[in-house]
Amino acid sequence: MKTFYSAADIEQLASQGVHELAVDDDTVLTAVAREVAARLGVRLVTPGQRQAGATVAPSAPAADPLRPRGCQRGPAQSGPGPTGTAGPAAGGHASQVVGDLIGAVKQLVQRS
Repeated sequence: MKTFYSAADIEQLASQGVHELAVDDDTVLTAVAREVAARLGVRLVTPGQRQAGATVAPSAPAADPLRPRGCQRGPAQSGPGPTGTAGPAAGGHASQVVGDLIGAVKQLVQRS
């Protein structure tokens, strides 16, 4: 059975301290997932290529059924975000994108 990784999966693994991801013939990464892995310093290694002492992700990501999936990467900050709502504490470009999306959805809802 093949294991598929998206960019979000790679981001989650990196946030958990994973520095290497074991990949084999049954592992599929999207092109964006490969780019994110390179940007975040997550090495994609084949069996036999591991470095001693590195934290390696298993061949299949552990699913946490209680963790919601979405675009917020951290706890909400106390102040208003870009659209007047609480925004992610991480800040940066991702926060601006999320804020822009929320604003666009609000405009669409108002038009309906």
